[in-house]
Amino acid sequence: MGEALKTSPQKTIGEILNEACPYFMAIGVSYDEYWYKDPQRLKHYLKADEIRQKRKNNDLWIQGYYEYIALCSVSPILHSFAKKGTKPIPFPTKPITMTEEERLEVAEQERQARLLKFKEQLIASANRNKEAKRNG
Repeated sequence: MGEALKTSPQKTIGEILNEACPYFMAIGVSYDEYWYKDPQRLKHYLKADEIRQKRKNNDLWIQGYYEYIALCSVSPILHSFAKKGTKPIPFPTKPITMTEEERLEVAEQERQARLLKFKEQLIASANRNKEAKRNG
């Protein structure tokens, strides 16, 4: 067993740091900062890179979702047995809501639109009743 330890190459701290330097430079750490500044700051760079990767992954997922919606919207007219006059499903007119605040805002806008439509129907109904009373 002692022989196995002698033959396995051990890396020095300097070699490990040299190997890690390009990675840290790729995530935005300058050469001087990597070698001469407080090494505790490197943890923040690693965490920032992790957050950046998660956001990128989320953005790509959202892009894929939009592409999926687009394909599903046109799929009724893409197959060879589609009936004449088949139309694609309309693509959404607004972006997908991502935050709870956006969802609440959209819900409020929809509520306001329904309320306005109801008021317009009430006014139209009242006008029809007035017109019917005048004529009848």
